[in-house]
Amino acid sequence: FSIWARCKWRRPSSRQPSYAREGLPSPDNSEMKKTLLLFGIAFALNAVWENIHSFLYTQYKGEPITEFILLRATLADAVMIAVVAFPFMHFSRLWRYRRVTILLWLALAVMIELYALSTGRWAYNEYMPIIPLFGTGLTPTIQLALLGYLSLRLAERVPIPPALDSHTPT
Repeated sequence: FSIWARCKWRRPSSRQPSYAREGLPSPDNSEMKKTLLLFGIAFALNAVWENIHSFLYTQYKGEPITEFILLRATLADAVMIAVVAFPFMHFSRLWRYRRVTILLWLALAVMIELYALSTGRWAYNEYMPIIPLFGTGLTPTIQLALLGYLSLRLAERVPIPPALDSHTPT
């Protein structure tokens, strides 16, 4: 009876590649595909969200809100969602803590809103519901957390086939 049998963790098998022993993402394309899938889902969800709640704003940098501004906001939101989710998706030790991403996205949204409102980047109209605790609008505050979590859940449900070996005979 060895000490390894009594431990909650096991000694890494020498047959495992080094990246698997270290809990790192695999070097094949499936990791990149999963990240791009998450980004695509986040982009689509944020595009719809931005267009739906844009009527709750009066201006962006003193100018009317255009489709180009909404597209830039959509792109920025999708990038932030992908960046926060990346370590939780690809490092096996963090995966069980993926719900922490909700708090990270919420904190990020509050910081962005507080900065944008204090510097006059954008302004709400009278229809925007305000969260008294933060002094920020309801829809932009919950946007990253809600859509980020939905994007992560949808991306984890889509099976990504492993990369085909180029040396496999056809």
